[in-house]
Amino acid sequence: WMFSAPESHDAYVTMTDDGLSNRVKSLIRLVKAWKFIKQVPIKSFYLEMWITAYARGERSIYYRIDLQNIFRQLADGNLPSIIDPRFPNDGRYLEPTNNFFEHAVALNALKEAADAALVANLYTNAGNERKAFEQWGEIFDNYFPAYG
Repeated sequence: WMFSAPESHDAYVTMTDDGLSNRVKSLIRLVKAWKFIKQVPIKSFYLEMWITAYARGERSIYYRIDLQNIFRQLADGNLPSIIDPRFPNDGRYLEPTNNFFEHAVALNALKEAADAALVANLYTNAGNERKAFEQWGEIFDNYFPAYG
């Protein structure tokens, strides 16, 4: 038997998304796209809940900044188990991966993505959009739109 409350979790994500100009679900999709493209063994539901909890602490969502923040916070936090944000008093934890090996692989991928996103944002801040796009392209294995 496994606990499940899809309507409650969907309402949690939707409420957060509505409060942030409908940008949270797109942010979740971007991270899940990275996970899929890079074959990173992080559970999708975990990412959805973790990113939604992260977004609840934000006043606005800027994809390039928030992608970097998400990758960095997950990496620096050692890809932690989290209490289910919809049921914080039930003691139910959401695990990011299925085992130690997957955890190590995912953590390494997050560190690489965080470092690469930092470089992409530095290029943007320096006014070099072409290099920034190339860097995002590397993060997303060239499934990111090309510059120009």
